[in-house]
Amino acid sequence: MLTDLFKKDFMERYEYTFQTAHGKDLSEGTAKQKYSALVLTLRELIATNWIKTNNEYQEKKTKQVY
Repeated sequence: MLTDLFKKDFMERYEYTFQTAHGKDLSEGTAKQKYSALVLTLRELIATNWIKTNNEYQEKKTKQVY
């Protein structure tokens, strides 16, 4: 279950990503621009977690199945 703090942090990241990617306020964006900002925000979160997980696997020398 998502906490309120996570939701707030996610929305702040999303708005920041939208503004930096499109150079305008969220209320001025099209549905396509909002979607692209959402995708970029999610990709950033997933990549950060993926890198952290890979580093932990390397440190612990955990075997992985591909």
